[in-house]
Amino acid sequence: MMWNDARLPALERLLNRQALCGLLQETLVNDATVQSCRIQDMTYDPGQRVTILYAVELAAPRDRAHARHHVVAKLFHAPEEATAAFASARQLAAQATNEHGVWKSKAAYRQDDGLVLEVFPVDDMLPGLLLAAQPRTVQPLLAADLAESSNGGDVQAELLRYRAGRRATLRYRLRDGSMIYGKVYPPGKGRQTFQLMQAVWSANIAPRDLMTAEPLAFFDEYGLLLQGAVPGRSLKDLNSGCDAGNVMPRVARGLAALHARAPVVGPRYDARDDLARLRRHTRRIARLVPELARRLDDCLEILERGADSSALQFCLTHGDCKPSQLLIDGRSVGLIDFDHAGSADPARDVGAFLATLEKYRASEPETNWAAAPPIAAATGSDESLGAKESRWFKKPYAPFDAAPIPSCPRGWWKLHKKNSRVHCQRMVRWNTARESG
Repeated sequence: MMWNDARLPALERLLNRQALCGLLQETLVNDATVQSCRIQDMTYDPGQRVTILYAVELAAPRDRAHARHHVVAKLFHAPEEATAAFASARQLAAQATNEHGVWKSKAAYRQDDGLVLEVFPVDDMLPGLLLAAQPRTVQPLLAADLAESSNGGDVQAELLRYRAGRRATLRYRLRDGSMIYGKVYPPGKGRQTFQLMQAVWSANIAPRDLMTAEPLAFFDEYGLLLQGAVPGRSLKDLNSGCDAGNVMPRVARGLAALHARAPVVGPRYDARDDLARLRRHTRRIARLVPELARRLDDCLEILERGADSSALQFCLTHGDCKPSQLLIDGRSVGLIDFDHAGSADPARDVGAFLATLEKYRASEPETNWAAAPPIAAATGSDESLGAKESRWFKKPYAPFDAAPIPSCPRGWWKLHKKNSRVHCQRMVRWNTARESG
């Protein structure tokens, strides 16, 4: 099995559902029974550490309804890392509410394994999450700093997305029915994202071109960013029913409006920055699939020879542009999540968006992205990626260069870079299936 890691011997148990349920029952759970455990997210640094987010379903006695919780397992090779993580988690657990007494504690440490267990909202790397996720603690903060919106009323908090130790997104429903969104960051992070959002908001991009969230407040003490709502449904969720011939040109115009009108601020990225990051990923892949890593290295060498930063035209880019970040509401297009924004060539966003479409087709055959009939119908072509969907971007991006972007090679390294990552993901998935089956 690929998951046999001599330096993290407890990892195999964490990936076994039955063994994990027993571990949680023994270590964390008090007045309830663990019914099921399902992995939702995983970050793995071979031989060093792993973080796994589980959705755990508990059955409580006395006819109480089943409840779902999030539990995070953090496994460390270095004992000092595990000890430090548990010390922080234990302090947070002492302040957390214990629903109906179902938990012995919301933090536990198995020293022999180097394993730290944390029950949401306890997260030693996101200490502000404890305040942000509990209505009784976040409500005074909203009432004091957003009095006009909160109106002193009750607040309902709903977790939308959680990357353990990295980031959490919550939705707050206020008493008057309005909603605002909160994002929690590790200590010392998040302020830059808030400032970039302010820069985009101040650019006064016409809503008919692109809508973005209004940045409302940032609380450094908790790493909590508050922002307004953007209407619409994710383009990824709409893939089965959207008319690509109408939607994609609006997406292209929206991105072009961002790149043309937003001030050029934030960290500066060029081709070599992203290629260096890919080199780091390739080194990790080499520990698991050496042959694949060698093939990726060959691809990166070709890309590095064409990564001429002097030819780039810098603007403010989103940095993580993909269908899940784009919201469609009638004829309006919204863009959310500026955590990776910075100054770069506009092809950083365009290439990422197009390559993600290809990734969906390759890695999600069970969805409509695999066949993508609306896209094929809109283009009337079976040409390869970059010639097919990129035609939607030709007219909006013509002002960025004397030649339209699709025929200008200096920006499209990003597209090829992304495609190499797609190939990497497909190969790792295939090797995992082969090893386990």
